[in-house]
Amino acid sequence: MHRRLLVLLTFVAVVLAVACGEKVFGVTAFVPTKGTVVLNGYGVQGVTLVPDTGTVTSSIAFGASFDGGAMRVDRDTVLTTSSKAGGDLLYIASLAAGTVKTIQMPAGSNPGAATVAFGSSIGTIAVTLRDSQAVAFVANPGSPTPTITLVRGIGTCPSDLFFFDDVLWVLDANQLCRTTYAVAGPSRLLKVTLTGATVTKIDTFPLNANMKSATNVVQTGEVAYIGGQGEVNYATVPPTVVTPGSIARFDLLTSSVSNFRLMPAGSFGTRVSASLEGSVYAFVYADPVTFSGRALRVAALDLAFIGPFAGTTSYLNLKAPDSTMANCVDFIGDVRGRLYCPVVGAASASRLYVYNSALNFIRNLPAGQGAVAVGSR
Repeated sequence: MHRRLLVLLTFVAVVLAVACGEKVFGVTAFVPTKGTVVLNGYGVQGVTLVPDTGTVTSSIAFGASFDGGAMRVDRDTVLTTSSKAGGDLLYIASLAAGTVKTIQMPAGSNPGAATVAFGSSIGTIAVTLRDSQAVAFVANPGSPTPTITLVRGIGTCPSDLFFFDDVLWVLDANQLCRTTYAVAGPSRLLKVTLTGATVTKIDTFPLNANMKSATNVVQTGEVAYIGGQGEVNYATVPPTVVTPGSIARFDLLTSSVSNFRLMPAGSFGTRVSASLEGSVYAFVYADPVTFSGRALRVAALDLAFIGPFAGTTSYLNLKAPDSTMANCVDFIGDVRGRLYCPVVGAASASRLYVYNSALNFIRNLPAGQGAVAVGSR
């Protein structure tokens, strides 16, 4: 059996084991459904499942200590983490069973992103530990006592990671994550060669001199798309954007940046995503004063912005039901060309706006409280 398939089947078995026998947090009445997953980072923390059809949403509660702002959705599993302020925890949620399990990461390690560790011999799940400059590999996550192996000496602030051809790639934000999160230099991508749990080689690939604070990467086929948050000076009144957010297109076969694009002037906080049919999307904050969330559609090859645009801007012309600009907190598309924009209203009540590829409004449904990210199953 191909090793990648074997690891995936093992991971599915782990999730089922968690659902059947492990201690979990309390959950609301739960109805498994295919559709969209919204991460709720405050108010009532957890995930909300929004169906493609119908109006019944379901939620899985994570507990009040959860403070994560990003997630990975892998089939029927959500992987996310809480920072050191939230207890240094890895969360594994089963969308099929409506359960969640937490696994303790090293104290003060400040976990970032988590992913399935395809091809790894030392763990099923890999987690970046930003303050430890390390990656944690979790073996037997469905057991009462998972084994955690640390691989140290990886970057300045490892913020995200993925596996390509069973090799570990780590995105280094190159920020002072242990202290002020100040930018230490341009972000870079690291190719980490492991022998067991020992690093035998790290190849460092600069991305672009203007790519600052890169914290998310999405790998699709032989390409990785990387989102740079940019650099904001909050010491000025009002705050000023020093370097806007950005997107880099990285060719994994040649280990080189094939294209790079800055986001619109004054914007920051880029989060990039890609759908299965090949479209690339980005979410940004339009400015550091109002934190208005805006969506962009990007050409997969040259990273050019694709409309329909809002006026003379490069932002998509996404309108809320009241005809104002939709104030998204994240943005993705799916294989059918549908677009998803979670918004947060009064008392942190959240809703998910759904559009077709022409930006025509389709529907909106409640999405829990304190939405911070969205993913597709």
